[in-house]
Amino acid sequence: SDEVCAVTFPEYTGPPVITLGSASIDAGDSFDIDVSLANPGDAVAGFQIQILDTPDHLSVNNIVGTDRISGFELSFSEQNNGSVVFLGFSLSGDQIDPGTGPIVVINYQSTTPYEANVALNVVESILSDSNGQPIDHDAVGGEVNISGEEPPPEAPDAPTGVAATE
Repeated sequence: SDEVCAVTFPEYTGPPVITLGSASIDAGDSFDIDVSLANPGDAVAGFQIQILDTPDHLSVNNIVGTDRISGFELSFSEQNNGSVVFLGFSLSGDQIDPGTGPIVVINYQSTTPYEANVALNVVESILSDSNGQPIDHDAVGGEVNISGEEPPPEAPDAPTGVAATE
């Protein structure tokens, strides 16, 4: 019979990690970004996550929960600074079981006609256990590469050492 060779990697066992997906899109596109959670040892009873896109070239159309948060209430709000805050919890005691994979999918809309590299960063996040206590965790950002028109040139610096005379 044929011989097969494989390498297995150890299963992740560190602290919980929130990870944002990345995308390459055309200017004006609507697209999805996964927000994943690796929580190998801790069931998570609730979360609040704030994501900022820098520069602010994206708006949020919708956020939908995955099967990992079945039974959770989910709400979101876009903030004045362009970030989005979303909150998930269960009124009936459901939890996100230990494991890995997306917990929500964010549908974004590109709002610029120009090419740009947009950083997606978790600026604030809270994971809580069933007693409402915080769970220490890490977060990893993502990025969106937008293909579009060449951006206009930046304005020159204001002149210095200039005086008006009559």
